[in-house]
Amino acid sequence: KNAILLSVGSSVIGLFGIGAAITLLTGKSILFSGFRQVGFGLGAAAITYGIGSLIGVSLAG
Repeated sequence: KNAILLSVGSSVIGLFGIGAAITLLTGKSILFSGFRQVGFGLGAAAITYGIGSLIGVSLAG
C-alpha cells in the first residue's frame, strides 16, 4: 500500500511540474496549468484502471 501511495504522490508532483513548466509557453497561471495537468493525468489513470477492471486484468502482488 505504501508503494501505491508513493507512486501516486510522485506522479502528482511530476504532473504538476510539467503543468507548471507549460506556463513558459502559455503565460497562464502556474497553479491553473499545474492542477489542470494533474487532473488530466489522474483522469487518464482512472480510465485505465476502469478498463482493466472491466476486462479482468489485475496486478498480482
